Amino acid sequence: MERLFLDEQVGVLRQHPGCVALEYVHVAILEGAIEVWKETFPDAKPGFSEGEDADLATMTWLAYWMHWALEQCVQPSVENR
Repeated sequence: MERLFLDEQVGVLRQHPGCVALEYVHVAILEGAIEVWKETFPDAKPGFSEGEDADLATMTWLAYWMHWALEQCVQPSVENR
């Protein structure tokens, strides 16, 4: 996840404040992190209720959002202030 957000070459928050174009490499990094998480915690179920894994739920939601943005937006980007 550090690479997704903070990597000097591809991190979506590498410029602060700033705006970075969202790319498929970001999705690939995140999906890789999700796979590592699932391998590390094989019984984890995404969700925000007791007994569910909020981290996995957040990563899953973010992957969905990134896919949606890349498919639907003319210039998908991440802005931070």
